[in-house]
Amino acid sequence: MATADQVNQHSRVEEELRESELRFREVAEHMREVFWMRNAEDFSFLYLSPVFEEIWGRPRQTLYNCADEWLDAIHPVDRQRVCHAFFEKVTEDEYLAEFRIVRPDGSIRWISDRGFTIRSPSGEVYRVGGIAEDISQRKSSERQRRELQAELAHMGRLSTMGEMATGLAHELNQPLAAISNYAAASVNRLRKGNGSQDGLIANLEQVSHQALRASHIIRQMRNLVRKTKPRHAKVLVGQLVQEVLDLVESDLRHYQIHLRLNLDPQLPPVWTDSIQMQQVILNLTRNSIEAMVEVVDGPHELSIAALPTDGHVEISVCDTGKGLDLKMDEQLFEPFFSTKTTGLGMGLSISRSIVEAHGGRLWGQANSQRGATFRFTLPIARKGQVDDA
Repeated sequence: MATADQVNQHSRVEEELRESELRFREVAEHMREVFWMRNAEDFSFLYLSPVFEEIWGRPRQTLYNCADEWLDAIHPVDRQRVCHAFFEKVTEDEYLAEFRIVRPDGSIRWISDRGFTIRSPSGEVYRVGGIAEDISQRKSSERQRRELQAELAHMGRLSTMGEMATGLAHELNQPLAAISNYAAASVNRLRKGNGSQDGLIANLEQVSHQALRASHIIRQMRNLVRKTKPRHAKVLVGQLVQEVLDLVESDLRHYQIHLRLNLDPQLPPVWTDSIQMQQVILNLTRNSIEAMVEVVDGPHELSIAALPTDGHVEISVCDTGKGLDLKMDEQLFEPFFSTKTTGLGMGLSISRSIVEAHGGRLWGQANSQRGATFRFTLPIARKGQVDDA
């Protein structure tokens, strides 16, 4: 049987807890965010601040009567993820989720919900509290910013492809000329009646090979210039680099630039939009080529490397060109600033904004002997990450 002291102590603890909850409620009544409190045992709602009804468009009493009703308001696409996160993490001081809710009128709002535990003086978790904030305006601003960035990136790709038109026309002319020559040779042999089956097959195989080559170049050009919504997926860095090199191959040959690649085939995939990242690599590669064209003496070497570092993959593009003026380091990334006589001066600015939007960073530095190196990082794809729809 409990002693009088134990009963009194228990009563004091209960009184302190009631006073603590009362203070919580007084603060919550004046918050623009929704403050909620649940029982840690059965997760029934003990309190919801009045602003819940304004944001959710539903009466608070509904959740007091049935705590699971809060799940019904969550967008079906987000519901399972939020449910798992809440019941798995909320009692571990780790719950944080962003999700959409569907109001009774069909409108959608974005919510940021953070849960935390409330412990008794003895350290026992007896309540779970949280703050839910309407972040619809922030999400709308982020969407508009992404759309504007995508528009600028598209304009940058159109500008880049326009500047590359002559080289790409030459690159396409080679397989097309080869197709014409092999086809003409096959026709002549057939007309003269001296075309062996093996010879004709060899010619047709060359026609097929060159047609595929031309098709690949056209496909790469089309992908870069078309206007699409950003789509993040798991992508191999080596694949990104190779697709860019297919477009600049003729420039490398024409200017006799030696290419060095150091791409570890075991590199983990990165989480990125492949078209936008090809744009970044293409901008940096073309800048390096143009910097080396202006150098008459010395070797012309382009080095592209990638290595894992701190949850990211770092990609570097290094050249033996004219180098960087240290005074212009940051100016290089400003819109419409250019050290060239042609172009919009948007390439590096767009590239940096793309990389930063992916959670990475882009910077440049002068090499110790000659030339410059530009580096950027991309986050390694997390396990279980799903491609954008």
